[in-house]
Amino acid sequence: MQRARKVAGWLAVGLGLLVVIAGATAATYVGPDDTVRSAPARITTDTAAAVVSNELFRFVGPNMHVTITGQDGAEMFAGIGHAEDVADFVGQTRHAVIGVASLPFTPQQSTSDGKPGTLPPPTSSDLWVASIQGTGEQELIWPSTDGDWRAVLMRADGTEGVDATVLVGFEMPQLFLGALTAVLIGSAGIVGGFLLLRRRRPDYLDLPEQRSPDPEAWYPPPSDPAFEQTSGRRRTGEW
Repeated sequence: MQRARKVAGWLAVGLGLLVVIAGATAATYVGPDDTVRSAPARITTDTAAAVVSNELFRFVGPNMHVTITGQDGAEMFAGIGHAEDVADFVGQTRHAVIGVASLPFTPQQSTSDGKPGTLPPPTSSDLWVASIQGTGEQELIWPSTDGDWRAVLMRADGTEGVDATVLVGFEMPQLFLGALTAVLIGSAGIVGGFLLLRRRRPDYLDLPEQRSPDPEAWYPPPSDPAFEQTSGRRRTGEW
């Protein structure tokens, strides 16, 4: 019994420690805004646009945050549209193709076939389901849905030469709170495990050994006052 308690105690401590580490790591990585963010990635191309593949949209449900910052002070545009609509927009114009090596965003860049040239200003088309445009840091927030999507990064006037820093994040509600809850549960498991390890068997009181009567021993019968004779002299007339 004592050995089983020790095994259970060490298991509780070990599992609790793993849960605490996982919860603390998730809480630090996510932050109070419930958003997992990539490291900033710089995208440069001498073509008119950079098109990000559908691998960026694997998650359905979380709000996607795309933050762009132009490096040369130019007015930048970022938009999200259906794959077929984006393909029609870029047409045969040569452009950069951005694959996603790992989430949330690790880009792998290549260049498509086609002819060099400019593109129409992106705001002239209504294909975008979400878009941002401006100078400096701009953030696009889009509730991701199922579908074959593409993200396009380009200059607002459609001319060649894109140079921008891109940061992608996924907002998952209650993720930070869940991570903190995991830390608390793991801590409780550690405390409970140590209590099991420290628990001792109760000290029992040593009672004197109880001896049973010897059946062969003779014991005098209990005295009965009714049968006791009065001590002293016998008077005349008494029996």
